[in-house]
Amino acid sequence: MRRPVFAQAFTARGGAPTMRLFTSNSMVSELLTQAGLVNAWTARPEPYGLTEVSPEPLSALKARTFLYVAQGEDNVFAASSVRPLWQGLGFVKAGQADPLNEKTWTFGGPLGAVTLMNELSRRLLRP
Repeated sequence: MRRPVFAQAFTARGGAPTMRLFTSNSMVSELLTQAGLVNAWTARPEPYGLTEVSPEPLSALKARTFLYVAQGEDNVFAASSVRPLWQGLGFVKAGQADPLNEKTWTFGGPLGAVTLMNELSRRLLRP
């Protein structure tokens, strides 16, 4: 069974690269479960369903699959300050870091849920 970590990546105020990793009480985690997957981010549930981290903790992740949403003009993984760390991560080296469409909405609503499930299917069920 695949155990992905799902992140929304963005540049926070002050220019800090930031990841929102979704906890078990988020819509993202519930949709992963409905798709037969297990959320590998096991931090305690947070009030908004996510934990915000800098890129450094990603190196400690044991997940083999990393799914993420990043805006094209704000893809923190392409930033020169993050790129060396990003390229050294196990799931990146294994080709298991999968970007989802930047229009994927992760915070609720029927259309957001359908879009997210379509993106999960497109990324995880590809031949």
